[in-house]
Amino acid sequence: MAALIVNSYEQVRLVVEQIHAVNPELGRRTRGVLREIPSDRTRVRYVLRGQVEGLGPDPEVDVLVFPLAALGRGMNVVFTAEDEDKGRAAIGSVFFLTRPHPAAGDLGLMLSLLAQETEHLDAEDLSALDLAEVQQVFDQRRYAVFRKITRLLARPMSASQLDAVTRRAFAANLLVAVLQTIGRAIRNRMPVEVYFVDAAWAPNSAMGRPETDRSSVLVTMRDVLTSALSAEDQDQRDIHWALYGVFAEAFAEIEGLIPPAEGGGAEEEDFSPSPAGLEDAMDGWEPGDSEAVDVSMAREEQEEEVEW
Repeated sequence: MAALIVNSYEQVRLVVEQIHAVNPELGRRTRGVLREIPSDRTRVRYVLRGQVEGLGPDPEVDVLVFPLAALGRGMNVVFTAEDEDKGRAAIGSVFFLTRPHPAAGDLGLMLSLLAQETEHLDAEDLSALDLAEVQQVFDQRRYAVFRKITRLLARPMSASQLDAVTRRAFAANLLVAVLQTIGRAIRNRMPVEVYFVDAAWAPNSAMGRPETDRSSVLVTMRDVLTSALSAEDQDQRDIHWALYGVFAEAFAEIEGLIPPAEGGGAEEEDFSPSPAGLEDAMDGWEPGDSEAVDVSMAREEQEEEVEW
């Protein structure tokens, strides 16, 4: 079975109806996953999320179309016949027709950044500081995180426009959903072919040029996997290899992806908008209250102009 991955239920209907229009025979063997089944004559072309697991052994279905977030862990499209294939994945190829992107209003990336900064602060040893100094450190970090989130929300959620740290978090979040989707096709060690169809995955490669560190989210996802497998802690490395080793090897060999040239990555842009009244939202705390605040941050505050 081939799985076609899109970004929304609306796109599911678009793809299913287009397949049926250009190839009616294949259309009859295609099922799309929707939140609600249509009431018109096209209803036979769709299934609900809870019905997907019944499609694995169905000989009448060759193509399954669903949004990236619809089938994650716990959803198994497998063969059920009493033979050697029982329990094996029924999906043999996965096509990501569009590069997934967070929906408008999605706060997943923001929450990931907040969680990451919280973990970093929790891991620090502040036992040598008195309570006033601890409060000062907390205020500094809170202000810095507030600025980071403000920068994130002040611009379109475009991977190519994010700073390096935020872009890695963006890619890591996307990677989780991608790997879970691929996981539907490798159950019981079955092989699978994965295709990243949309040129947005690697726009430079689509034009025959090397990618940069900024241009392709596939490159960033590959770097995230490489970093995980290179963790300093041996236990972490072992866990990461057990969980992600097979994926890291596959991402390192994506056909058609032209990696960045040595030393040819894009320079990071200096983007740091600061909406009016930023400090007013910090419960009266001003960065100038602490001598330990980074000087460059204070200088940046003086030089920035609000352009919107």
